[in-house]
Amino acid sequence: MKNKQFASVWDAIEDTPEEVTNIKLRSSLMQALKITLLTPI
Repeated sequence: MKNKQFASVWDAIEDTPEEVTNIKLRSSLMQALKITLLTPI
């Protein structure tokens, strides 16, 4: 079995470029929400 290399973990787990883009955007949104919600006022 030959090992495959991917540009990112998202490329490894998703099947199409559209799904990769979608999950990258969702991940960025979740990170931004986490920072916003956990930052004291």
